[in-house]
Amino acid sequence: RLKREGLLTSVTHIANQARTHSSLSYGVHKYFSDVCGLGVEAATREAATAIKIVAPDEWTSLAAITGNPGQVRAAIREVRKRTGSISRMMVVSRHLLNFGYSVTNRLRFIPFARANAAAIAAIGPLHDLALGVPTDVAIQNLLWKFNHSSDAAIELDASRCGLMFVSPALPLNGALASEVMRDMNKIAERHGHTLYITLNIETETSLVAVTNLLFDRGVEGETERAHVCADELLSYIRSRGLEIYRARADMMGAVTEADPEYWQLISRLKDVFDPDRIIAPGRYNIAD
Repeated sequence: RLKREGLLTSVTHIANQARTHSSLSYGVHKYFSDVCGLGVEAATREAATAIKIVAPDEWTSLAAITGNPGQVRAAIREVRKRTGSISRMMVVSRHLLNFGYSVTNRLRFIPFARANAAAIAAIGPLHDLALGVPTDVAIQNLLWKFNHSSDAAIELDASRCGLMFVSPALPLNGALASEVMRDMNKIAERHGHTLYITLNIETETSLVAVTNLLFDRGVEGETERAHVCADELLSYIRSRGLEIYRARADMMGAVTEADPEYWQLISRLKDVFDPDRIIAPGRYNIAD
């Protein structure tokens, strides 16, 4: 309702605990190692404790409210009134983040202050992202998680990180989204995977569930096991009459077979507008 009524002006991100902890891990660990001078093991222990303190909830949402000062104040007041009984709400601005970091960083000899300073350091890029400022922190998290030697985003393909998305598009229906995510989680757990989920409310009528599996490509059999899990997730999504909103190249056969007439039309349009198959080769078209 908040999105439909225009109170939330950005894409609204709702992340499960696995996604939230993953999103904070790199930045929090970097604070403990770079600012506090801790070694790898000590920084890892401190990071795990800090993340539990600052992100204890099963779901965490991030949204932007924009407009002139009066609009923002009125919207925040209304959001707080509606969500106060069901959630813990924090209003964050760049000024507040800077001030909070300044205070907690100076008090970092106190464990609670140190945990919050680390969290603020990690939250900064995510806050900016809600306002449209791009960041590589999501890729840096993955590289850090798989102990890659560099945190440069361009290095992802060279790392051991296996990453597979199975992301359904959904109507803006909370009950349906909850049910689908619960069932997808059960499928992932059955295959020994954790499902990383972010529900993105894109418009007043739709959301997309950015869901992915992580696996170690350096371990024999892990890639095959992840594919089996991803295939079952796709079959489940289809069984609910839903479709993925963004498809991997290896999923194109399953995508196009679901509606042959439609994709034959797309193929003919492709022949007219992209006869040399320059745009997104191998994607969103019948296989050549």
